[in-house]
Amino acid sequence: MTECYIFIIGGGPAGSIAAVKLAKAGYAVELVEKVKFPRFVIGESLLPRCNELLEEAGMLEAVESAGFQFKGGVAFENEQNDIKIVHFEQNMGQKHNSSFQVRREIFDKLLLDEAEKSGAHIVMES
Repeated sequence: MTECYIFIIGGGPAGSIAAVKLAKAGYAVELVEKVKFPRFVIGESLLPRCNELLEEAGMLEAVESAGFQFKGGVAFENEQNDIKIVHFEQNMGQKHNSSFQVRREIFDKLLLDEAEKSGAHIVMES
C-alpha cells in the first residue's frame, strides 16, 4: 500500500468516479478492489442522469467512445401487462436526453482504467 490521503474500498462505478474526482482535485488516492477486473456483473441499463455524473468526472467521452448500445428510453410493464414507455428526449429537466445499455464488466473496467489514468493508485486481487 502506498501513502495516500484518500482510501477507497471498491472499484465499481461509484468508487471509480470518486477516485477520478479526488485525484483530479490533487489528492493522493488509493483504491482497492477484491476482484481482478474485468469481472462478471449483470448488465446495466443507465439513465440519462448517469451521463451527467460521468461528464462531471471527465469520463463521459471514454464511455461514449466505447461503443455501448444507445438508449433513448425505457419501457415498463406491470402485472396487468400495461406498458408505459418513457422517451428520454421528453426528460424532466436533465441535461442529457439519452444514455447507454452497458456490459458491466466492460463498463466497470473502463471506469477503473480512467481512474488510474487520472492518477489514482489501483490495487486489485490477482
